[in-house]
Amino acid sequence: MKRAKIPHQLPMPLLGEKIVNLYIKLDDFILTRLMVIVPMEKDAIRYRLNRVTKGFLNVDRNDAHKMSLASYLWHFNNPPMLAGAGGVPTMSADRQAPLSCRSNLNRVFSSLHRERHRAVCRHLHFMSTVKNRAGEADDGRGMQAGMNRAVEQLERLGNDRLRRWGPWLLAVLALALYLPGNNLIPLLDRDEPRFAQASREMMERGDWVVPTFNGQNRFDKPILIYWLMRGAYAVFGVNEFAARLPSALCAAALVALTCSIGTRWFSAVTGFLAGFTMMTCAQLLLQARSATADMPMVLCVLAAHWALWELLQVGWASSPSAELDGQDAHPTKSKWWWLFWGAVGVGFLAKGPVAILLPGLTLLFYRFALWRQPVPWRRLRPEWGIPVALAIIAAWGIPALVRTHGEFWRVGIGRHVVARGLASFEGHGAFAPYYYFVTALVSLFPWIALAGDGIRATRQHWNAKNAFLVSWVAGTYLLFTLYRTKLPHYVLPCFPALFLLLGQARQPRWTAWFWIVTGAGLLAAVAVAVVTRGMAIGLAGILAALAVLAINWRQGRVLWSLLPVAVSLASVVALGVTARSLSPSVTVGDATRFLPAHTRCGWSGYEEPSLVFYTGRRWGPVGDLKTFLATPGPCVAVCQLRETRLEDVVKQRPPKPAQTFAADGVEHLDLAGLNMARVSWVELRLFYRPQ
Repeated sequence: MKRAKIPHQLPMPLLGEKIVNLYIKLDDFILTRLMVIVPMEKDAIRYRLNRVTKGFLNVDRNDAHKMSLASYLWHFNNPPMLAGAGGVPTMSADRQAPLSCRSNLNRVFSSLHRERHRAVCRHLHFMSTVKNRAGEADDGRGMQAGMNRAVEQLERLGNDRLRRWGPWLLAVLALALYLPGNNLIPLLDRDEPRFAQASREMMERGDWVVPTFNGQNRFDKPILIYWLMRGAYAVFGVNEFAARLPSALCAAALVALTCSIGTRWFSAVTGFLAGFTMMTCAQLLLQARSATADMPMVLCVLAAHWALWELLQVGWASSPSAELDGQDAHPTKSKWWWLFWGAVGVGFLAKGPVAILLPGLTLLFYRFALWRQPVPWRRLRPEWGIPVALAIIAAWGIPALVRTHGEFWRVGIGRHVVARGLASFEGHGAFAPYYYFVTALVSLFPWIALAGDGIRATRQHWNAKNAFLVSWVAGTYLLFTLYRTKLPHYVLPCFPALFLLLGQARQPRWTAWFWIVTGAGLLAAVAVAVVTRGMAIGLAGILAALAVLAINWRQGRVLWSLLPVAVSLASVVALGVTARSLSPSVTVGDATRFLPAHTRCGWSGYEEPSLVFYTGRRWGPVGDLKTFLATPGPCVAVCQLRETRLEDVVKQRPPKPAQTFAADGVEHLDLAGLNMARVSWVELRLFYRPQ
């Protein structure tokens, strides 16, 4: 075939177009065959080629030297070499481009070569894997076909439509899943009533700085969650629905943001899969309905990590040519810079230093352990960013420290952050490196059944983004593993990273593990229903629905997956009705509603925070019951007669004798219920005197 005649010299803009077109022609055969296996490979190369093209077109024509196409192609085929430093023997000095252009070309072409090399290796590995399995029986063949059908059904929506509307669709589904029934489920002791009551007391006092619970300063957490609950109270009134609304909204935003990140970094299908699976995992279903500070903090951590990646990879250069030449603009011109430092500051107001530590640990793991490539640290511009974050924190922190004479720092940070890390707090956990791996079986249910497929997909598609996600997970697990106080939801900030990794799984292979996990979930649902004699039918329904959801999803029945979601929603409502009828605090609140506002309230034995919220009164110890009741004025006293804990039933211990409380001339009411904080059945006696 006759070779096309190429001009010896070309102007710089035309030369850039020629190189781009030539590269696309050479690699198009490979790229078109990698789009299914490595969806982002082509996009990544196209992005870098666009940067090259823009860099050529933005070169000043007065400074642009004419250069031979053969010389540029030599750079293309030998990217590590630098002209003038090892040089090009055949290129004369009068044909050399400026040094900045040559160095930028070498840097970008090196990146192109790395991308092409990885793409070819993955393609060859995939082809060899298919060849080796050609004659083998595959137990997961049906599962593979099911997953392919699921992906095809999502792709029928159209990548453009899924990219545009996927996050919004997931946000609506999340709100439909997280909001119904929140007004029925009573606040669970002990954290939920403390947050809810502290917000009510702040609103009653007209205070925006110092939260209090039962009349005493509450320094456990910073101020953000109290502000959010107070805003919800102003709209919906003081009730369980309003107290849980901030967590539900933040969880819906978390799901939508995870979908957006997956769409931007990988593909629309990957983003949607990551958002949907995270939305329906057990731990998020629980935390999205909890009146606590966790969901706002997790949302801020996700925003900080997204901004951190975009800032370090794209930066805040004023133009593509300026970025290629290494001329960075002022950081205030970048939305990612503002998002990162703003998320760090707001995250501190949500739950303290964890919002600062996690992005830092992620960056350290990424740079020194998993990716080990140079990171442009200076793009963070901490000399500007730290003052921005501190200004956000100081807007509340300084008034709080002044009003409490430094107690907020000594108790909030010293006791509830540092002391919890050095010693077990309230009996929660100890040094157990395996703790969060074991609790993941429940927290990530039912999608922990796809963990093996997610690990396999991550190893096959190892790249900078996946290294960043694994660094995010590793930093979170390391921090809270070393932390002495442990609870299953502490590792919630890394859930978006886990599900972004899981969303890339397309080739299910761990069939036995999948059926073991889903089968265990179904058996657990049956056991809960039988042991509780139908009292926890709602909980059993949730477990069964999640297991069936995973089975439908893996078999490719996407539309059928909506049925177990609806069943889980109905089960939540049933669980709320049952739990409300068994709550002693709700019963006491209903019984004492007619008493005057200045009624004295005392407790003995049963001293749960939910009692303060549902009665709307301040409580204190009874002391001597007869003396307490003999004092003039309206009064109410709650005394615990007997408590039967779950461990006593399991170990078949004899029941403890009931305590005796009696008072002549004072009406009383006997009641019983479930104390969720201690997982025990309690028998109470309520004494009350209206006048």
